[in-house]
Amino acid sequence: MKEQVRYADMVLINKIDKVEPEEWASVRQDIQDLNPKAAIVPSYYSNVDVSLMFSKEKHTEKKKVSNTLNRDSHIENLHLHSVTLSLPHPIRRECLSDCVNSMEGCLFRLKGFVKLMESPEIFLLNYSYGELLFEPYVDEREVKPVLVFIGENLNPQQIKEKINGSYV
Repeated sequence: MKEQVRYADMVLINKIDKVEPEEWASVRQDIQDLNPKAAIVPSYYSNVDVSLMFSKEKHTEKKKVSNTLNRDSHIENLHLHSVTLSLPHPIRRECLSDCVNSMEGCLFRLKGFVKLMESPEIFLLNYSYGELLFEPYVDEREVKPVLVFIGENLNPQQIKEKINGSYV
């Protein structure tokens, strides 16, 4: 959950009526320590002004989002990086798992389509919170095997080398 707070634009805290003011102050400080730029929105009984979530402005007085802000600069500001790899050959499931588990940096998400040596099917791959999930891809649309790694301090060269070593 810390990663979610660290990269959030807004942190919504419900049921603040259930805690003492000192506890609320402590929670608020913990959130600010993790992410000083996030807007902290307290609520109770889930009463929230929904327009806050769809506003084009940042929710703090500190900074406003420019209309020219693009998706890549937003990701860069969060210190997130992505590495995209096409997979020209089927890959061994165990090698892919070893690659993910031994990766430098902090991998948050991995998504893509893979063809495994162990099966003729194409799989939809999702990785988050340390779990690799392979689901058979059943849609009739043709997809090309590709992986997208998302995280902090990823080493693109290391990822490419490990994946290329998984074909053997």
